[in-house]
Amino acid sequence: MKRLFSGIGIAGVACALLSGWQAKTPTTILITGDLLGHLEPCGCTFPQTGGLLREATLIRKIRSTSNVIVLASGSMVASPGRQSQIKTETVAAAYHEMGVDVIGLGNEDTRLGFSGILAIQNNAPDALISGSLQQTGPLNMPRTKGIGSLLVGSVSSHPEDLARPVQSPYIPLAESIKSLKDDARLNGQVPVLMLDGTVSEAKQIASQNPEIRLIVYRSPNDVPLAPIVVGKTVLATPGQGGKKIVRLTLDDDQMSGYQVIPLGPEFSDDPTVSKTYQSYLKQIDQLGLLDKLPRSKTSPYAGSASCMSCHQSAYKVWSHSKHAHALQALLKVTHAKDPDCVSCHVVGLNSESGFRSQALTPTLAGVGCESCHGPAKRHTKMPRTAILPKVGSKPCFSCHTSEQDPNFNALTFKTKYWPQIKH
Repeated sequence: MKRLFSGIGIAGVACALLSGWQAKTPTTILITGDLLGHLEPCGCTFPQTGGLLREATLIRKIRSTSNVIVLASGSMVASPGRQSQIKTETVAAAYHEMGVDVIGLGNEDTRLGFSGILAIQNNAPDALISGSLQQTGPLNMPRTKGIGSLLVGSVSSHPEDLARPVQSPYIPLAESIKSLKDDARLNGQVPVLMLDGTVSEAKQIASQNPEIRLIVYRSPNDVPLAPIVVGKTVLATPGQGGKKIVRLTLDDDQMSGYQVIPLGPEFSDDPTVSKTYQSYLKQIDQLGLLDKLPRSKTSPYAGSASCMSCHQSAYKVWSHSKHAHALQALLKVTHAKDPDCVSCHVVGLNSESGFRSQALTPTLAGVGCESCHGPAKRHTKMPRTAILPKVGSKPCFSCHTSEQDPNFNALTFKTKYWPQIKH
């Protein structure tokens, strides 16, 4: 039987060669993006996931054995500002080094104005697309991009919001989608849509446009372990924060092989993207962005050392906790001057009397007593009248957010976290 099967296979190949037919190689599609400013793993849980450096390692590994197309949702940063501008440049440069094929323009990207769009275009040439903006003036980007058998388009479900910050005319959603489908049909390509919109909006588009084989949508929730399928259209999202990558296989015009890959510590840091990231940190340091943070006037801070004389037992518990050494944790990963990170590792960064630097305010380094109990300078002088309130888990939620610490809640505070710092 084996010999007969082999003979049939050889004859089939011979006929195929004579007829000029060539077998199509399945293509791997990787979906990433929607970082919202999260360039590195961050959080209070282990193992931490995500980060551009791990992502680059994974993409290079898969690319070494497969024909790969990489699609990245935009929204590289969450808000405007100088640090966000540098982050956008860094992410775009990293995407270029990874070989990202398409970057879909997101609503958050246009909040940086023309400079944000140009930062992406200059650092990731020929990758940025948008079918929601009229291509006029400096907004010279294509509406779609053809990659092999795919024609990829990018739209916003609310194009008016995308266009407003850059004062550009916008293209209605239905018109953008029709243009993508028409061009794909004309070129004999498979239409794929990158949607700056919700899963419910993606489902509606899929039901009305069955020709589209893949819709990449945005979601603040975790990445679904199984694909959402509407007819023959697969809906997929990378989630937020760059923690996971979604892998699919395109065979002819069918999407299959859905897989969610968490970017855990088993992926080493890519050396090329590491250089780009270190350049980002160097810029943050040289520009002194930590010193330029806006501060408000509050009651003055005293520093944890001031609590020791009256609260010796509590001070001893604190001094042996991870909280007391929180800033050292940032020093180890060269983030001790990154405004995005420092606020949760020191006392009172947003206050005029709060942390400035290790040299100027050493007693406010780390997560101290006043991180939970509030500014205590008046209390140290008038302990019987300027009484500090008793606190529970509420102050913890400012740093132990669902994004940074998904295991933290009112119940785990009592059963897991509080026993470690009980005083």
